[in-house]
Amino acid sequence: MASFRVVVVALLCYAIHAHVQVLVVGGTGNLATKYLWPAFEQVRESSTVVLQFWAGGVADITSGETTLKSVPSASRLGVRYALLRDGADYKTLAADPSWATDDITGVIVYLAVPPQFFDAICHHVHAHLRHPKRWIRIVVEKPFGHDIFSAEALATSLRGIFADDELFLIDHYMGKRGVHGLRSFLTLNQVEYAKWWPHLSHIQDVHNELNKPTTTTATAAAARFRHQERRDMTVSVAAGKALQHREVRVTLHFGTACVLEFVIQVGVSLKYDTKLRQGPKGESIQVCDALVESVVPPLGWVADNNTTSRQKLAPHKSMEVLGAYTFLLGKLVQGDAT
Repeated sequence: MASFRVVVVALLCYAIHAHVQVLVVGGTGNLATKYLWPAFEQVRESSTVVLQFWAGGVADITSGETTLKSVPSASRLGVRYALLRDGADYKTLAADPSWATDDITGVIVYLAVPPQFFDAICHHVHAHLRHPKRWIRIVVEKPFGHDIFSAEALATSLRGIFADDELFLIDHYMGKRGVHGLRSFLTLNQVEYAKWWPHLSHIQDVHNELNKPTTTTATAAAARFRHQERRDMTVSVAAGKALQHREVRVTLHFGTACVLEFVIQVGVSLKYDTKLRQGPKGESIQVCDALVESVVPPLGWVADNNTTSRQKLAPHKSMEVLGAYTFLLGKLVQGDAT
């Protein structure tokens, strides 16, 4: 018990005194100004880690600083601008007093730039911003390369520079509460699910996007695929753009005996940007009669109070709601790669 207390105290002291430098390369671009800085602001409010923020870019200092001042969340975070055009600029940043101090425990580098720049930036970061006494986390987003071959080449290159636990590949959909529920459901019910999996006959994926101001034509496409080894199983994928609502759902058909439906989001209007905050309704899991007695709900999920059916599971109303990027960046600061 005494050793446990020592460990807990040590972890608390580390959290309280942890100082982390956060560098967003491409920090004045659309992704950073619209999503990353607002999400980092929310993360900082609940974090015990001291975070210092930098926006790296190729624009001159005056232009970069002017852009940051026009972004309220970046201004409140005190984001500083760094000119990063070549290796010499990264070396200059590393020599800045705020980077040279021994108080820094870790560095986060978020690549908010197109994938063709990942490799060069990572080499500069490795050469100038890596420190033997600090951990480092490199964050990349989709698109990861422009095809399978460039993606594989890029993965090989980055793994030659950084360890796997230093590389974080982010997709904002993984931050959605409906996706958390799906993953939790499959984990908690893997024994029961394994009994039904051999009977899986059809998977249907529907992804519809909102009607956006810059789009005037509704567009949709659908395709059906048949499993090469299991010829009795098909996969249907349907997607649409410029529609009246946003909808994402995955439906599993186990023959005619059971249907299991995961609703990631549905009925979300244009005013809700789910990358920053979750929509007002939508996430649910519809369980068939054959499974309703045996399945375990995802953590924090219960039978939907708005229906009389025990078949529909939904997040409890007291469950914390975070935007996708807020959730993911919070995990990033914690070093949680799950």
